[in-house]
Amino acid sequence: MSDQTKICTECGLDMPAAARVCSHCGNRELKRLSERLGGNWLIATVLGAVLTTCIGLGINHLVSSKSAAAPAVVSTSAKQDAPVPTPAQQVAACEKAHTMSQSRVVRTSGDLTTYRRCVWPAGRYDDPDGYSTVSVQEAAVDGFSEADGTTEASYIDLGAECPAALIRFVFGSQGESHTSAPVHVVKGAEVLDDGIAADSVVTRALPRYPTVNEAVVFHNDNEALEDARCDEG
Repeated sequence: MSDQTKICTECGLDMPAAARVCSHCGNRELKRLSERLGGNWLIATVLGAVLTTCIGLGINHLVSSKSAAAPAVVSTSAKQDAPVPTPAQQVAACEKAHTMSQSRVVRTSGDLTTYRRCVWPAGRYDDPDGYSTVSVQEAAVDGFSEADGTTEASYIDLGAECPAALIRFVFGSQGESHTSAPVHVVKGAEVLDDGIAADSVVTRALPRYPTVNEAVVFHNDNEALEDARCDEG
């Protein structure tokens, strides 16, 4: 290295004797080798440049590592909401869950008949999936004739939640048949088939007391309960 060679006081880079500005860092303070003080200035300059370079490399490595470790952000805008099931699909799911062949199933075993249904939207007293059931037990009432219209009693079990039932009878006699208008019956009531309260003579003839979840409807043998469901209103 010639004594006329210049060295940058910032980065320690060797520069031609004619250079006025460091081509590496742009520093204008350049010294000739002959101007160094016993070599101390040169050593300090070189060590400073090396230290600056190492620090720069370390920072770059740290930034690169963090960038590589950062998890990729998935845009939520690419996600689409799941389609909302239609009422028909909700009813079909209810039927499948409760092993029903259709949305309304009536099944009789002995003196007990169950009225099961799936609806959507679900009613206030239905299960969350729209399912509901009402069971009715038939019993004979002794001491009355067909003309009295109280030879049979239907014990309608509404369960713990439902407050009232909506019932409908079908009448059939001597080839004549018709369906009655719906009758609203509240839990705990003892009424005739038209919804009018039965008198004490009739109610005392019941074969058993109704439970707290039941209503009782009197009718004769020519009438059969066609439908019973929870009535919300």
